[in-house]
Amino acid sequence: MKRKLLLLLTICLAVVCSVCAFVGCSAGAAGTNGQDGKSAYEIWLDTGHSGSQADFLEWLKGKDGTDGTDGTNGTDGSNGTDGIDGKSAYEIWLDNGHTGSQTDFLECLKGKD
Repeated sequence: MKRKLLLLLTICLAVVCSVCAFVGCSAGAAGTNGQDGKSAYEIWLDTGHSGSQADFLEWLKGKDGTDGTDGTNGTDGSNGTDGIDGKSAYEIWLDNGHTGSQTDFLECLKGKD
């Protein structure tokens, strides 16, 4: 774990130094190009590890954490209160200005022959 941290800190430091050097340039004569730095894989090999790049990538993966505890079940909501009953079709017919019995209402529903 300490080696992973050291490797990552080294890479971060190299990136920060490169950015600072680039941003801090003034309008002077162009310098000569430096040598390419080592890859993270090459640094890993230099710190005593051995293996392929695939081995290096597997090494970077952390171990699985422990499972968390199960959550609690939610509670069921309470039932709402019943609403009032709606009007029947006959009552609506009466409210619309018609008069008569339920039989009269049913007769008015019949279409013409």
